[in-house]
Amino acid sequence: MLKTLSLKALLFAFCGVFIAGCSSQYSPIIISPPVIFADDVWPDAQPIALKVEDMRPAQYLAKIQGSGEKVTLVPGNNSLSEVVNVRVAAAFNEHGIDVNPLSPIEFNIELHSALVDVTKPGHFDYDIDTHIKIEVNIKKSTGQFTKLFRGKRQTIIAIKPDTAKLEEELNALLGKVLNELVNDGEIHQFIARQPTDIVH
Repeated sequence: MLKTLSLKALLFAFCGVFIAGCSSQYSPIIISPPVIFADDVWPDAQPIALKVEDMRPAQYLAKIQGSGEKVTLVPGNNSLSEVVNVRVAAAFNEHGIDVNPLSPIEFNIELHSALVDVTKPGHFDYDIDTHIKIEVNIKKSTGQFTKLFRGKRQTIIAIKPDTAKLEEELNALLGKVLNELVNDGEIHQFIARQPTDIVH
């Protein structure tokens, strides 16, 4: 009898630990995209006043929902707009572009979406769809320039992703999109010094 009770107690304790482990909460996603490297120096580029605005309707970075499970929303560990500002400013400095809030050239970056969407359409695999949309608006005395940068990344895994996997997917795509932005030839051409920019 005692052996039976001990075995039941042991099994109960084991199940309790297993359930607790499965129901553990996600920690905030660490926003840390790869360092962006400028392709070359833009010696003819003018200083810019950089501003990054987070226009997303919701501030979480990941949404997880398995079959019949409650939706889990995971926030970031810090401000997405601040991280983007730091990364882009550093990359532009590599290009030889001075980031100066007093510059008459307004370089505005709007973050419209940044989400890791995790679903479980069947009984086994989890689909991880990550998407990012960033809009650039540049204004100067001679005109205005607007360009949209989009990124999408799709992954299928056999187990429910942990926080590290969510971070991997988000940061990889964010780094790719930001790299395209800071090395964009049309942006370079627009902020380059032109004869019409010279005030006599």
